[in-house]
Amino acid sequence: MGTPLFLGLAISALYTCWNALNPAQRYLAYGIILIGCTGLSITITSIFLHERSLAIAPIFGDIAILCVFLLFSTGLKEEMRQHEVAKQAVLKEFNDLQQHQNIILEKKVEERTEELKVSNRRLQKQKFMLAERNTKIETLINELNHRVKNNLQLLYSLLSLQLPIVKDGTSRDILKGNIGKIRAMMLVNQKLFNYENGHNVSLCEFVTELAVHLQKIYDTKGQTRIQQVIPAGIQLSDKHTLSFGLILSELFTNTFKHAFRDHPDPCIRVEANNLSDHLLQFVYTDNGNCLNEIEDPEKFTMGIPLIKDLTRQMNGQMTVSKDIGLSYSFTIPV
Repeated sequence: MGTPLFLGLAISALYTCWNALNPAQRYLAYGIILIGCTGLSITITSIFLHERSLAIAPIFGDIAILCVFLLFSTGLKEEMRQHEVAKQAVLKEFNDLQQHQNIILEKKVEERTEELKVSNRRLQKQKFMLAERNTKIETLINELNHRVKNNLQLLYSLLSLQLPIVKDGTSRDILKGNIGKIRAMMLVNQKLFNYENGHNVSLCEFVTELAVHLQKIYDTKGQTRIQQVIPAGIQLSDKHTLSFGLILSELFTNTFKHAFRDHPDPCIRVEANNLSDHLLQFVYTDNGNCLNEIEDPEKFTMGIPLIKDLTRQMNGQMTVSKDIGLSYSFTIPV
C-alpha cells in the first residue's frame, strides 16, 4: 500500500514541477519514476506469485539499479554539458565585452594621441618662436653692447687725443679724471658682456685691470706700490659692477692726484672679504698725505659726494678713517 502511495505522490510532484525542470533534472526524475515502477512491479508480483516472486525480485532490482544508474549518469552528463554550454556562453559574452572595451580604449587612445600630436605641434611652434625671439634678443643685446663699447671707445680716444694739447693743470686733471671714469665704464661693459656669456665678474681681476690703467695715466713712472689682498673666489654682482667701478676709479684718481706729492714710498692697499654669503667688505687704504675732501671739500668737485651716492645706490655703507693716510671701508650686499 505504501509503494503505490509513494509512487503516486512522486508522479504528482513531478507532474506539477515538470516544466520547471531542465533536461538533466528530468533524467533524474526518470530514475525516480523507474524506482517507483520497480517497487510497484515487485509488489504486484509478490501478490500474485507469492514465494516465486522472491526469485524474480532481485532481477527486477538489478535491472532497476542499472537503469537508474544509467539515467543518473545521463542526467549528470547532461548537467555537465549544460554547464559547459553556459560557461561557453559566458566566455563568449565576456570576450565580446572585452573586445568592445578594447575598441573603446583604442578609440580613446587614438583621440588622445591626436590631441598630443596637436599639442606637440603647438609646443614645437612656440619653441621655434621662442628660439627665434631669443636669437633676436641676443642679436640686439650684442649690437647694443658693441654700440656702447664703440661709443665709450670713441669718447676715450677723443679725450686721450685732447689730453696732450691741454696745458692748464686743472683742466688736465679734470680730463684725466673723465678718462679714468670712461675707462672704468669700458671695463665694466666688457666684464658684464662676459658675465652674460656665462663668466662671473672676478673682483680681483677687475681691481687689477682698473688699477693698472689708472696708474698709467697718473703715475707714469710706476712709483706707487699697489697691494691686493682679494681672494680669487670673490665675485661681483652684475647690478653693482658699474657703481663699484666708478667708486674704485674715483678712489684711485684722488689718491694718485693728491695723496703722494713728494712721498718717498707711496703705497695703495686694497682688501676684500666676504663677511657672509650676502655681504662683502671692501677696504681701500693709502699711506699718503691726508689732504682730501674731508678737510678741503671745495678743492674737489666729485669725490666723496659721488662715492657716497654710489654707495647708497648699492644699499651699502661707507666709513672713512685717518691713520697713516686714508682708509675707506665699504660694506656692500651681494
